[in-house]
Amino acid sequence: MKHSQTIICTLISFFLFSHSIAFFGIGSGQDDNREKYKMYSDQRIYYQKHFSFDSAHYFADSMIFLAKSINDPDLLANAIRIKGTVYKKSGNFDSAFYYLHKSLIYSKQNNLFKQLAAAETTIGNIFLLLGESDSAILYQERSMQNYTLAGDSLGIAFASNNLGTVFKVQGNFEKALSNFLLCESIYETLGKKTRMAYVQLNIGNIYLKMDEHDKAIELFQKCYEVSKSNKNFEMIIKALINLGIADNQSGNYEEAKKAYLEAIEIRKLHTDYRSLATLYADLAFVYGNMNSDDLEYDYIVKALALAKKSGSLQVEVQCLNFLGVYYKERGNYTKAEKYFIEAIGISTTHGYLDRQSVLYHNLSDLYEKKDQMSSSLRYFKLYKSISDSILNESKFKIISELHTKYEKKNDETRILQLRNEMANKELEKKDIRLERNTILGTGTTLIIILILSLVIYRIRNRKNKVISEQKIQQLEDEKNLLEAQSVIVGQENERKRIAQELHDGIGVLISTAKIHFGKVLKNTKDSATLDLVKKADKLLKEAGEEVRGISHNMMPGVLSKFGLADAIEDLFDEVADSGKVEVDIDLKVMEERLPENTEVMLFRVVQEMVNNTLKYAEAKHITISAKKQNNYLHLQYTDDGKGFDEKAVLQNKSLGISGIRSRINFLKGKVQLKSSEGKGTVYLISIPV
Repeated sequence: MKHSQTIICTLISFFLFSHSIAFFGIGSGQDDNREKYKMYSDQRIYYQKHFSFDSAHYFADSMIFLAKSINDPDLLANAIRIKGTVYKKSGNFDSAFYYLHKSLIYSKQNNLFKQLAAAETTIGNIFLLLGESDSAILYQERSMQNYTLAGDSLGIAFASNNLGTVFKVQGNFEKALSNFLLCESIYETLGKKTRMAYVQLNIGNIYLKMDEHDKAIELFQKCYEVSKSNKNFEMIIKALINLGIADNQSGNYEEAKKAYLEAIEIRKLHTDYRSLATLYADLAFVYGNMNSDDLEYDYIVKALALAKKSGSLQVEVQCLNFLGVYYKERGNYTKAEKYFIEAIGISTTHGYLDRQSVLYHNLSDLYEKKDQMSSSLRYFKLYKSISDSILNESKFKIISELHTKYEKKNDETRILQLRNEMANKELEKKDIRLERNTILGTGTTLIIILILSLVIYRIRNRKNKVISEQKIQQLEDEKNLLEAQSVIVGQENERKRIAQELHDGIGVLISTAKIHFGKVLKNTKDSATLDLVKKADKLLKEAGEEVRGISHNMMPGVLSKFGLADAIEDLFDEVADSGKVEVDIDLKVMEERLPENTEVMLFRVVQEMVNNTLKYAEAKHITISAKKQNNYLHLQYTDDGKGFDEKAVLQNKSLGISGIRSRINFLKGKVQLKSSEGKGTVYLISIPV
């Protein structure tokens, strides 16, 4: 029925279009044609929203035809891009790429920065859908640059929101938050409240990931109110779902239940079985936290039935897992095992590795409770195997790329050596031929030529040898630099990973444990038990602060969020707060953001210099300043400590000094160290910017 309606709509649209051309004529005036272009654009949006892609394609083609007849480059670039978006919406990414790149090239040729940016951001969105986040970031960043050149504030906001979404998918929450906040600020300035609601949802989700529940709830509530006033039902449901998640994590179970029930009632009016199944499953989880066993079971069963009806296998696996956990917690291991095995079967068939990992862990725990240790161990090994494969996939990719670069350098070195050997052999052949020819000459001429040949040969050979050695040394130096860079990049990536895992792994576990202790505190009346629980809760709080402290030291949030200058000021504030050392900072020139790698490396250098001062120098005053000159950033760090013997430290290859030099070399800069005993220490650093 739906298909036949689409065909009828297409035929009617074609009839109207053909008659409008006959009546008005394509050449009847550019204003008329521009009006038609807008009308076709509106029709394309309507049909695209209702998944009538044949009709949407028809109107996109009509827009291209009209833009060509008007001879308007801007409208034509836009129409070609729109054709690509229709293909994107229908899931035909190959055709989408074709038209988007066509629009991109045409926009470049005609200096249409706004159209260029629009094509780039759409390409970035496709790469995100394909799971290629690095390419997605590249295109979104290009899009922001071109929207800036076009002076399009709304475009900048749109691209920054898309960029934030990519970073959110990557798990880089601080960068995601930075982009979302930029987007929100632009929309607020322009008074775009409806668009702000979408961004507030994204920001709230980031705060939720960062355990800032109160901030998250506040933003979700704002999104809910704006969406309700605009009668945007889909956004109302999204806001309510996120409110439910935030309240549930905060232990506000009544509020979470209220949010999910309202979302369910709205969703029933706009039937979507998959979405409704997910809502039932989420509500079942809340009832579980409220110890309402019957309601928890009822909603899990409802969710499973709707998941099967919608054909959503991922939601079905989630519901089966919930049922398994439900029965496991109540000691009915037979039923629990049945649901876990069924869910594993679906996950294995369709390659849901993350789901498999959770199910194997639950099944391992189940067999342990049944005292079937061999089965428990077998499923635990499967769980670890999948978890490790997911974790190591990105590491393997990085190591493989570094290995390829290293091998390439080795190949270049070997090729250079072979070329020099061949050159020497060729030179020998030439000299032999020359000697043969001179035999016919006089004895004196022969001797002179032989001597000259020998001299020339030796000079050339020596010259080639020097050049060869220099090139080989250059390649060797580049190889060593590449290895050093790989180590440094690896260290920083590992720091990020550890900081992320501390925050998102252990931090979440501690927060969850605190929630459970909170429940125990509410329900415990025995004073002795209450004291123990309070002590445990206090220890958990201290552990959480310690984890946050370690995570901050591994990769300071202020660095990625606000930049190098603020991160250094934050570091020096901590030094000043200790009361042991006075500090003097002048970093105004560094207010502009530098590339991420540059900022991280310079921060580690400053951190190492401060560490050396505090550990060994016994200084009373530290000064750090920066200035820009001739495309270089010059950084000077001075302390008035006891200093050291410069030569002795360099000969001993101090790890701290070596680390500073390695990082500055990585940035293709220079570092000078001036120190002597009793006269303090000065570091002079210059890097290209």
